[in-house]
Amino acid sequence: MPQSRLNNDDVEKATTALLRSPEVQERYDRVIGRLAETLAPDFKGDTPLRITPLSTIRRPFSDLVRCRAQSGSQSLGLYMKFVRLSGQDKEEDRRMIYNLEKEVAVMRRLSKTFPSDAPLSVPKILAYFPDETVVITQENQGLPLLTRIAKSAKGFPGKRSLSGLERHCHAAGEWLSTFHKIAPFDLGRQEAPADLPAYVRLRLEKLWKSAAFRQRDVASILSYIQKQIAAASNEKPALRGTHGDFSLSNILAAAGQVTVLDFGMYHQASPYLDVSYFCQHLDDFLTHPLYLQSTTTALNDAFLAGYGRDFDPRHPLYRAYYVRHMVNHLIGLSRFVSLTPLKRLYQKQQYRHCLSTLRKWISKG
Repeated sequence: MPQSRLNNDDVEKATTALLRSPEVQERYDRVIGRLAETLAPDFKGDTPLRITPLSTIRRPFSDLVRCRAQSGSQSLGLYMKFVRLSGQDKEEDRRMIYNLEKEVAVMRRLSKTFPSDAPLSVPKILAYFPDETVVITQENQGLPLLTRIAKSAKGFPGKRSLSGLERHCHAAGEWLSTFHKIAPFDLGRQEAPADLPAYVRLRLEKLWKSAAFRQRDVASILSYIQKQIAAASNEKPALRGTHGDFSLSNILAAAGQVTVLDFGMYHQASPYLDVSYFCQHLDDFLTHPLYLQSTTTALNDAFLAGYGRDFDPRHPLYRAYYVRHMVNHLIGLSRFVSLTPLKRLYQKQQYRHCLSTLRKWISKG
């Protein structure tokens, strides 16, 4: 593992950002103590093992803490995922605990197919403390694919840059294809294509009050999805184990390796759920004026080629799930309240672009 370039002040700031209250500090200290005991046999240095926090990412339901474990010249990067429980909503807390248990179970089962040091990988679990609702994984090299594309795909990317991104997307497709061929684990719910209209109807309720969203949009979206499902009704539904959140931000891309993260949404569903989500997330870049259709098309083509050359993006279930993801993206873009005036103006422009794209998509039938 490469040595961190953070100095003591940086570490102190990171620690301060993480330990927001005495309760959080006590929890963190307990986990660090137990983790040090777990990792100690793997470290042969003469100095005591020290685990230092480097940075923190605060997510909606968890805190992701990047740390460095070090003893002498031995160094290991790791991530600690702390799930936050409200203590107020018992049902929601139970769901969060279950998703963490499921994530750990899925990663352990996938580790045989996707070793952490292989070209197609999942992170290696170093420790899991269910009583603290925390899982610790070894750090894999690479940047989120979302970050790589955001940095390198603006405007007219050079041939070398575009080729590199295409390789990453192709590898992501290979990873997903291999994953979908694994017999489903008996974990999570089952979601059949026939369940899709009811799900989308509930999600659309969040958009009905939007000034730009019309009641006839609701009717046309539901009609479109029902039409696509009917077109595939003669096919036997093939439910596979699905990631459930196969977004660009959950894929680490490095030279010669892709690592897929975050399996808390794992369940059995149509494989079109994951494939369409990746493609729709990639097409989200088109709501930004600096990214071109030709670039997203090239990257989508590379991803689908990695997934399988016989895959047909014109399949009705692919189209139905793609619309589902567009609806969810619109919901995210409709949340303007906490934004600054400038960001609110920009996000409203993105919302209008996405809604216009959705209407055009549906109008094509």
